[in-house]
Amino acid sequence: MNKVLAAKLDMYRSVRDLRTGANVALIASITALNDAFTAHAGDITIIEALDLQRAGAAAGGGAAKRVARTQLENIVEDVDGIITAQAAATGNADLLAQVNREISDIKEMADETLRVHAAFLIAKSAELGMPAALLPYGLTPAKATLFSQRYATYLGLINLPDERAQQESTFVKLLDAQFDAADLRLDLIMDKLMRQFRETQPALYLNYKEARVINDASAGVGSGGSGGGAGGGSSSSSETSSSSGEPSSSSESRSSSL
Repeated sequence: MNKVLAAKLDMYRSVRDLRTGANVALIASITALNDAFTAHAGDITIIEALDLQRAGAAAGGGAAKRVARTQLENIVEDVDGIITAQAAATGNADLLAQVNREISDIKEMADETLRVHAAFLIAKSAELGMPAALLPYGLTPAKATLFSQRYATYLGLINLPDERAQQESTFVKLLDAQFDAADLRLDLIMDKLMRQFRETQPALYLNYKEARVINDASAGVGSGGSGGGAGGGSSSSSETSSSSGEPSSSSESRSSSL
């Protein structure tokens, strides 16, 4: 990947690494924020695997596909269990017969079988009335969104073309899409929910603001690599704190204002 995207990925890692020590409990106190941090770490894992594969580490989607499959398996296991529990509790025998898969069964599914079952679970969880019915069982909007993203990544990888040049083009598109998804999660969920710590946990908020700075991103403009629309934005390597104690920054990724 080019230097712009590499610098952005370094920023992603800095944000991910904030969830440690005492910050773990603070972040977990806001469920949607905790879910977003978990999904953000997943974004990084997928980006790293996609870039490894794009660079030619293995043919046919090997490294990236293995990561994407494992991540999809994990969330399929969760959602299958959620829908199974809801179907059993409500006496929905027809639905129960379509789910109720053991974890070992899901892990042993062929690629296409896993894709079909994942697509069924996504469709079922999106049916009219189902999101609210499944929420008490653990299917939050954040988890549903993460499921759709993991499914889309997996789908792109199992449908890779045979020619290497076409494969690389496919990986570039998948990388750009994953960067876009990560940026949206940061901009619209994590940045906004972190505001709640401005007064109660100013040190954590300042550290988050500092982590969100992309260092020397402009140095990569025009360089070779995966290119693409996910590489926008540049920022300085330092921030300041206002006299009121609220952190401020002259520039941030995608010009986000926390």
